[in-house]
Amino acid sequence: MVAVSKKTMIPWMYKNELLVETPKGALGFVYEITNVITGKKYIGKKNFLSKTKKAFKKLDGTIAKNKKVTIKESNWKYYTSSSNVIADKIDDSKTRLGGEWLLEWEFEILSINSNLSENNYQELRLQVMKDTLDAQMCTLCFGERELSSNSDNCKCGGEWTHRYDNGNIDRVYYKTADEVLWKARKVSFLEMLN
Repeated sequence: MVAVSKKTMIPWMYKNELLVETPKGALGFVYEITNVITGKKYIGKKNFLSKTKKAFKKLDGTIAKNKKVTIKESNWKYYTSSSNVIADKIDDSKTRLGGEWLLEWEFEILSINSNLSENNYQELRLQVMKDTLDAQMCTLCFGERELSSNSDNCKCGGEWTHRYDNGNIDRVYYKTADEVLWKARKVSFLEMLN
């Protein structure tokens, strides 16, 4: 196994240009990570800046009620994702490819935002707009599945799979129609027993 540094700078692209410095007036960004081998994607958000609060002692030795607030640049330059699914896939790439792991991944910034509310909203808007919970693609040609398509396979012979690895939107986890139906049947059955 090849040892890979955890401090690999991520090539964040914004409007086809490499972003290496925190933009002036920006607080955070919404991103899309793509595995170029599988076509799978993930949409998330990250802050450029982090805020920490630290209690401090007064001259008399007691702890002050107010805390000292420090704002500094976050780890965004080295950040891959807080998603365990994406982290595991990237770790797998690092194990298999060593220092060449970045060849399997693209890191694109979709929007740069000036405050937390805007960052949250843009992430939610883009996840809904891109249909991250339901969008499907072909495993061979990466083509989009049309909503009207009832076939189990793409025209090229590939199978359908989820395009995005997002399992939630705005930290709310959603169930598939089958899971909801199963729960409804279970509740109905339990009600009949009473």
